[in-house]
Amino acid sequence: MSPQIVIALALIAALTQLDLDCAKPERSRALIDYAELSEIEQVEDIHRDELDKALARCPMGAQREACRAERRREGDFDWERKVAEIKARYQKIHTEFEQGCRASIVLGVPWGLGGGARWRMRETGRGLSSGQPAARPASPP
Repeated sequence: MSPQIVIALALIAALTQLDLDCAKPERSRALIDYAELSEIEQVEDIHRDELDKALARCPMGAQREACRAERRREGDFDWERKVAEIKARYQKIHTEFEQGCRASIVLGVPWGLGGGARWRMRETGRGLSSGQPAARPASPP
């Protein structure tokens, strides 16, 4: 199995394990930011390796510098696209986390039991999970 596939699988596994807690929003936001930075660094390593291989395939001779310049241009474009995709994905995670936490307050999901309402990213999707059934809003007196 190629190193790129192993890294990609490790990233996917790590992302499905994010345990975001609405009771600790600063910690949860920092965890999302850390996961984003980690993914960018992993993709950067893969990208650098791919670029080195592409540059090595350029033929010797007069066309070598033109080939290398073109491969770098293509690599830069590809890198910017990958980083933009990662940033957009993590911005979406931030937004969904914030919306989910606001929704948990409105829906009356218990906060005090087991550390508060938690957002867990799963392979099947993202969702709010407190580990407890959703509480009904209190009836007016």
